[in-house]
Amino acid sequence: MDVAAATARGIWVSNVPDALTEATADMAWTLMVGVARNIVPADAAVRARTYAGWHPKALLGARVHGKRLGVIGFGEIGRAIAQRAAGFMMNVSYYDVLRAAPDVEARYTATYASLDDVLRGSDFVMLVAPLTDRTRNLIGARQVALMKSHAYLINIARGSIVDEAAIAAALERHAIAGYAADVFAFEDRQYPDHPSYIDPILLAHRDRTLFSPHLGTAVLEDRRALSLSQAASVLDVLNGKPPRGAVNTPALSS
Repeated sequence: MDVAAATARGIWVSNVPDALTEATADMAWTLMVGVARNIVPADAAVRARTYAGWHPKALLGARVHGKRLGVIGFGEIGRAIAQRAAGFMMNVSYYDVLRAAPDVEARYTATYASLDDVLRGSDFVMLVAPLTDRTRNLIGARQVALMKSHAYLINIARGSIVDEAAIAAALERHAIAGYAADVFAFEDRQYPDHPSYIDPILLAHRDRTLFSPHLGTAVLEDRRALSLSQAASVLDVLNGKPPRGAVNTPALSS
């Protein structure tokens, strides 16, 4: 949304910052556990009738419980993810351009660290940062090289926050254990050089990737609540009031 252009034309722009926090955090957790425990190839094996019964070495995955979770972007969704990590007894570190207040860090049992240190120290890295010119390709070849070879990267934010080709190359040489994403760079059409689709090498790594088609907020109850909140904002404007969740203050003509 071009907020400046809308503001110049007397148009309100608003959002609903809290309506989809929990649904998106749930989806992030789904992707993390799914890719770590090989859920998709396991399901495929059952459906293909290649599953012949329990075997001690079949589709061995990674433990989630008790591991180190790095959260990049510690807004409402990042904090909701950290809150869920407590139930898995995970050690949580986070990076954000703005450090959270000490009481917030204590509430979520999260430790602030630099981006590089979060990448170096984590077994799972969650991307929850907003997409801006500053965060585009925030995770590229140099950053991926800092990660542990057994670490997983999960992108629930925006596709262009990562360099998908760098992720594909890392998977090719087994530099990271896996990549899961609900978002992709081709969706970010504000960039003229956006790819036409997902990197084919990423798509080829079926055993170490898990992808969903931007389903982070695809929960009926939450979409209904979002629609009602949007309608309420429209009614606010029609009644001459600033809409709830306004992100600008347009100069309205009389």
